[in-house]
Amino acid sequence: MATLKDSPKMNLRTVLFLASVLLIVSNPCAVAHTDITAEQTRDLIDSTNDLVVVDVREPSEYCDATGHIPGALNYPLNSGVLEARYEELPIDGPVLVVCRSGGRSNQAANFLDSMGFSKVYDMMGGMSAWVWETVPCKDGDDGGTTDSAEMNTYVFLSGQSTVVQTGGIAGVHWIYSVEGLFQLTVDPNAGIASFAHVDAKATDNNPLQRTLNPNEVFNMTSLVGAVLDDRTISFTGKADDGSDVLITVTIEDDLAYLVGETIPPPNSADFFLFSLDAVAQRKYGGGTGEPNDPYKIATAEDLMLLGESTEDYGKHFILTADIDLDPNLPGRRAYDRAVIAPDTNDTDLWEFQGTAFTGVFDGNGHTISHLTIQGQSHLGLFGKLDFAARISDLGMEAVDVNGIGNYVGGLAGRNIGSITTSYNSGTVSGDNRVGGLVGCNEYGSIIDSYSIGTVTGDYSIGGLVGLNDHGSIAISYSTGTATGFGYVGGLVGSNECGSIIASYSTGQATGSPHVGGLVGSNECGSIAASYSTGTATGFEYVGGLVGTNGGSISTSYSTGVVSGFRSVGGLVGSNVFSSITSSFWDMETSGQTTGDGGTGLTTTEMQNINTFLNAGWDFVDETLNGTCNYWQISPGDYPRLHYHIGESPVMPEGLGTIQQPYMIRDARDLGTVWFKPVAHYRLEASLDLSGIMWSMAAIPWFGGAFDGNGHTISHLTIRGGSYLGLFGQLSEGANVSNLGLEAVDINGIGNSGGLVGLNGKGNIITCYSTGTITGHEHMGGLVGCNQYGSIIDSYSTAKVTGTWDVGGLVGWVFEGSITTSYGTGIVSGDWVVGGLVGWNGSGSIAASYSTATTSGELDVGGLAGLNMDGSITASYSTGAVTGGSSVGGLVGGNHGRIAICYSTGAVTGQKNIGGLIGDNNYQGSINSSLWDTVTSGKSISDGGTGLTTAEMQIASSFLDAGWDFVDETDNGTDDIWWILEGQDYPRLWWELVSEN
Repeated sequence: MATLKDSPKMNLRTVLFLASVLLIVSNPCAVAHTDITAEQTRDLIDSTNDLVVVDVREPSEYCDATGHIPGALNYPLNSGVLEARYEELPIDGPVLVVCRSGGRSNQAANFLDSMGFSKVYDMMGGMSAWVWETVPCKDGDDGGTTDSAEMNTYVFLSGQSTVVQTGGIAGVHWIYSVEGLFQLTVDPNAGIASFAHVDAKATDNNPLQRTLNPNEVFNMTSLVGAVLDDRTISFTGKADDGSDVLITVTIEDDLAYLVGETIPPPNSADFFLFSLDAVAQRKYGGGTGEPNDPYKIATAEDLMLLGESTEDYGKHFILTADIDLDPNLPGRRAYDRAVIAPDTNDTDLWEFQGTAFTGVFDGNGHTISHLTIQGQSHLGLFGKLDFAARISDLGMEAVDVNGIGNYVGGLAGRNIGSITTSYNSGTVSGDNRVGGLVGCNEYGSIIDSYSIGTVTGDYSIGGLVGLNDHGSIAISYSTGTATGFGYVGGLVGSNECGSIIASYSTGQATGSPHVGGLVGSNECGSIAASYSTGTATGFEYVGGLVGTNGGSISTSYSTGVVSGFRSVGGLVGSNVFSSITSSFWDMETSGQTTGDGGTGLTTTEMQNINTFLNAGWDFVDETLNGTCNYWQISPGDYPRLHYHIGESPVMPEGLGTIQQPYMIRDARDLGTVWFKPVAHYRLEASLDLSGIMWSMAAIPWFGGAFDGNGHTISHLTIRGGSYLGLFGQLSEGANVSNLGLEAVDINGIGNSGGLVGLNGKGNIITCYSTGTITGHEHMGGLVGCNQYGSIIDSYSTAKVTGTWDVGGLVGWVFEGSITTSYGTGIVSGDWVVGGLVGWNGSGSIAASYSTATTSGELDVGGLAGLNMDGSITASYSTGAVTGGSSVGGLVGGNHGRIAICYSTGAVTGQKNIGGLIGDNNYQGSINSSLWDTVTSGKSISDGGTGLTTAEMQIASSFLDAGWDFVDETDNGTDDIWWILEGQDYPRLWWELVSEN
């Protein structure tokens, strides 16, 4: 019999608990079993070596995302499993029963009492009250019904499934047609079965359209099933009216035949009688579509069924065999749309119409071959993958996908989700946004994937991805050819504000203009630790790595032949006022001695490790340039990405899941995060990174969860280009929390912050930074750019210096939010400089403040330099502000909305100077906002109301303006402000709560 612990652990709390249990069970008036709390349950588990835990929830609950108590057996109560298997439990030993909320476990405990069990414990509140360790289901779990049970979904076949209702006082005879589905669980080892879930209805052909619920009529989910042989199951039980229920299920291949009836009790002539005669088809190759039991895709027919079943697009699937879609095979065909999530829009080649796939598709190491499509737009195995979609371990082989429109790829036309460890081979062609694997990676992620096919089209054509639009590509490559008219790259055609990390291309890129061996056009995107060896050929804007660069390139190189007629470069053809650092090209192999950025070297120099070490490249077996171990080099060769030759980082302890995150304990552990950037991590100790000089972000791109766990990372030092910080970029779904960055020293060009360079739809909660951040544009103490992301309960005391868009907390905000956060450092720049935020474009700042000292030339504010169509509410600033033009105590230039704010800092400038607002333009609104005319030294402002210091320290001044204070309800009940009258200005209530 399974037990939970090998040895007991005793403490005072355990002793006291056991003593209380003894008092209960020794009381002759007490019930036979003992009710205990969740905390007492934990002590019981820790202290009782032979305890058996029985979870009486259904398998779908036992195996859900929240998991179950480690070692718990799963004997579902409602399915009759506990009643069938209770004899397997130790009748004289301790047994703990649990369920979801405590109801079923109480019934189970009473049942075990009646069966003579003497030491039964019932956990009150169930798993809803359990806050300690849980585990998910996995192969081999000792989970009662889960170790040998199999659950399948069946769909009632229309025209072959009926319920007949007869009898009653009126003597009715009604026939209903059944539609819907049910899930059948069968455990052949235990000889039991159950209807785990029934979602069906029955309708008659009467004009009144009478309906009934088969599950209610036959009480199907409460029936107890006995496996009679390898194809027959007998279900018995009671209906709600007391009738006996008998249903026999016969399984033949993928079909289930159901025959059943209700038998009323004696002397019940007025009862209705029901009979069931139905045929159901197993859905797909088995499974239920749940995370722990995905639908199995085993045949081409299963795959085609998935494509037709839009109601299942949010479910989980697993490929259990290789599938050949060769249209010449029986039952196969050539497609004119994507197989799954097709575009139904036949008139607009850009807009997707239809249902996107949002589920999980695990290729399980299998392949889908010979996919043939001749269509318009959004073509591939998947037409469109939405945000929640996850595709993994899938190979697409020998595809032939041809579109006359846009968004065409071998695997997916358009990806907003996540693709990992997948590949494509074959030919792909289209018009715009055409890639070997994915046509357009739009805010999606592609990790550890590749393409070896041939790609042709017009614009934004890439060997792997056509257009990388704010998406991320990491640890991926392409070896095929890419040919188009313009924006053509061996890996990516156009990289628009996307991220490319640790990736490469060896294929040929041909077109004009904007052609690159790796990327055709890099517009506001970032490329790091990547390379290209393929030929790049075009007319103008042609480069060995990138054709045209308007973003950031760092620690990358190219060696391929480059040919063109205008704006041709060994590394980059044309660099538009952008960042290229620590990057090189081979002048001899490329045939180019010049380029618009980067450094040209001889082949000998390119094959010398010191060339790259001196430039800050992070190699295996050295730690001065970082601990990520991106590169290694062999004699007579160029640097190669370490993982691409089969060497993967040794990940820290853990599984990278929510329940078992990777645990970061030292700098080496930190250096592995980039390799699995969508996993879960937890900092187990504070780290000191002294002595390491990074040339790029320690974690260039991240889409997972990083829990600082209250620890700090100190002395992060970076000398590089753009997107600098502990994290270079956070993507949608990323969460960073409870983390302090101390004594950072970052010097770059743009988009840099102590914690994050660019927060793109990520969440930052309870984080802070101290130290120094220096650069050019979009520089912030905590975050360089906050684009659609959220920052909550965070702060920075860093000294921030830049040219434009410089902020004490965030340099540049677009559609992002900042709440209950603050900045207290020294902030200086030229244009658009703010104590909290430099530029606030369509973003929101709420319940936040700044005490930073701020200086600049144009658009300088104590809280925000420029509020461009953004909103600022319930916030304040107290720091001194110095500038030239458009200088304000709260905001320098306002084109947005400001309400319920104030400022008190001294304001100094030359033109458009205001105590609260320097320059209010373009119908900007300022409501219920005040400034101190005495401390600011300014009696005027382009908006707001000026008051004396005495007036600014009286509650009525703000209450009359509608401010919501603690202990008043006339202005609201959110309790935003409080004040110590006569001694201080209003403060945000959360400040006092935090201090206490």
